[in-house]
Amino acid sequence: MSDSRNGQYQPSENGPVAKPGAHEHELNAPLASVASLEVWHLLHHLLNVEGSDLHFTVDSPILNRIHGDLVPVLFQGKRLQATPQDSQRILRAILSEDQKQRLDDELDIDFAYAHPQLSARFRCNYYHASGKLEAVFRQIPNEIKTLDELMMPDVLRSLCDLPRGLVLVVGPTGSGKSTTLAAMIDYINTRRQSKIITIEDPVEFVHQPKRCGISQREVHLDVQSFSRGVRAALREDPDVVLVGEMRDTDTVREGVRAADTGHLVFATLHTNNASETVDRLINQFPGEERDDIRSKMALILQGVVSQKLVKTKDGRGRRAALEVMTSTDSVRSLIRDGESQQLYSEIMTGSQFGMQTLEQSLAALIVDGVVERKAASEQTPKLDQLDRAITDIMRRKNG
Repeated sequence: MSDSRNGQYQPSENGPVAKPGAHEHELNAPLASVASLEVWHLLHHLLNVEGSDLHFTVDSPILNRIHGDLVPVLFQGKRLQATPQDSQRILRAILSEDQKQRLDDELDIDFAYAHPQLSARFRCNYYHASGKLEAVFRQIPNEIKTLDELMMPDVLRSLCDLPRGLVLVVGPTGSGKSTTLAAMIDYINTRRQSKIITIEDPVEFVHQPKRCGISQREVHLDVQSFSRGVRAALREDPDVVLVGEMRDTDTVREGVRAADTGHLVFATLHTNNASETVDRLINQFPGEERDDIRSKMALILQGVVSQKLVKTKDGRGRRAALEVMTSTDSVRSLIRDGESQQLYSEIMTGSQFGMQTLEQSLAALIVDGVVERKAASEQTPKLDQLDRAITDIMRRKNG
């Protein structure tokens, strides 16, 4: 780690605060001045305040995300912000020479970072905004939470027990997809005697072999791309393949092929629900291929888990609310016939197959007193369905 004592890292002059407020936290690092600040000091502070993300911006306050809210970092009573020169010095100090070259060539980079003074790893994204280097760091806990600890429904365990097919965990950025997938892989690792191969960018949760053999491969370090990683994995005798993100047509094609040839494939997409996920996958292909890929998807898709995080009533954390679709005969027919807009109705009435809508999941959290209705309503535009689900749950509770 390079020395940074000659920098110009300064508290913001446009947001002085005499004392930290309820949503602002003072950086308590062993520093003579902010000029000696390093990345790990900020990440250590993030862990101390139970934050999930650090937003290192330029010419505006540096922020922590704490239970979903963005909170300024304070130093000596003022909001902390960096100059472009500070950013280059501090952020580039933790990069290897290869990573610096990739950043210079591609202008952004994803990688994982660990430091001996920190109790967690971090997924890092460096990018340029208005020509200035900025970054976001996301905490990756060293301990992988189980499905029980995450309070996930039993249907996720059933999906893990499948011998083959495609299982998708989807949601917006920051919705906990990686945490859920890590728990699902850990469930398999503790119960099956299989070979698991992951292709990630970067490797996030590090799995230790339990009953399974596990190979975790990182894009740009161990393999050139997701699609090449999946293609190569099929020659490495896997039972389970995890694809960190289906971000392009070639990766989707290879993932479908892997599931179609008898493997259990897990993957993520940045979509919001099951119907949008099905459409996104199919529409990535040229028109002449869509009928074929739609037929394959109807056969291999085993489930779509769409999740969002909702702030808990006590303000001390967030809980996942899930839409879950499993592949019944009716669901397969709708996918095959291109009627994805009707999937919501199937999910709403498919509780006997482990299905639930997001609104039904949110309603259960409200009725159980875990989240406020206001917080839940911010996660869905279907407020009439949310109210109907609350009424249905209350009616069952009251007999």
